[in-house]
Amino acid sequence: MLIARLVAQLHCYIPERADQSWARLRQLGARRERLVTEAVACVQQLRDLLECAWPGVLGAAADPFGSMNWCAALAVVLDRCGGAPERLSRWGMARFEAAVVRELPRWGGSRRRRAIIVAAWRAVWGALPHNPVMATRYRYLTTREHNRLTDGQARAALAAALLRWLHVITTKNVPFDARLAGAAEVMPVAA
Repeated sequence: MLIARLVAQLHCYIPERADQSWARLRQLGARRERLVTEAVACVQQLRDLLECAWPGVLGAAADPFGSMNWCAALAVVLDRCGGAPERLSRWGMARFEAAVVRELPRWGGSRRRRAIIVAAWRAVWGALPHNPVMATRYRYLTTREHNRLTDGQARAALAAALLRWLHVITTKNVPFDARLAGAAEVMPVAA
């Protein structure tokens, strides 16, 4: 009862004037809060984009964005291979693993987790065949009679299409729709 009355009357502390050091601490605290919020938002956006474009890679680690091995493997796939699975196939698993081990110190890691590296390797191959819109579009681009594309050209065209899809999904806040993604142009229409 006594404490409640003192709090209600604001007699529980003596207000202090904010000096320069307290003002600086408040400013640093606000900056830290803003940076943490931005970092979390970036991770969530990247996770959303990967769920649309390459969901298999997210299952390669229990906590993908917290795993240094996962980040190093993803960096190797994107930086050194340009995200092209056919280039990784020429490398082979041993060379890929060696590249991930070399990349690991850049991410603050030193201990290799082979299970994560192998799972990331396998996820690279899953994007094209398991996305029906991309697979249909790829088949169409490489087998059409007029202006047939090579494997590399078709993959580049799919990458450009994927970027357009992701742009629309993120800027317009709409779910993925195969019809709007252009699948109706290349898929045979059911009678």
